[in-house]
Amino acid sequence: MGWCFGHIMDGMFTETGNPKPYSQLCAVQLGSFVKDGAIRFDGKFRIDYDRLPKSVEALMLKVARVRANGDKAGAQALLDDYTTGPGAEYVHMAAIRERLMKFPKESYTYSVLY
Repeated sequence: MGWCFGHIMDGMFTETGNPKPYSQLCAVQLGSFVKDGAIRFDGKFRIDYDRLPKSVEALMLKVARVRANGDKAGAQALLDDYTTGPGAEYVHMAAIRERLMKFPKESYTYSVLY
């Protein structure tokens, strides 16, 4: 979930309007789980570990159906719902961004010395 929160915090689109795949994937996952009641948000995200497996399975079935049928419109509808549509309310992007922006992200610089 921490990985997802980091991507959601970065936004769903680049400055030029291109989609950010990992951010959108995380929004679909989190939004779907919240909508199903496997995760609830009451100021904090709380995972219902008894409900989560069924919610994961339901999302997997949706995605598998879309992929098996080559349903590009269905895939786009799923993304749109949780990134810019009514399902985005389940993601709580503003709350995630507000809380995580307080903490700087790690940045690593690597160098090779000969």
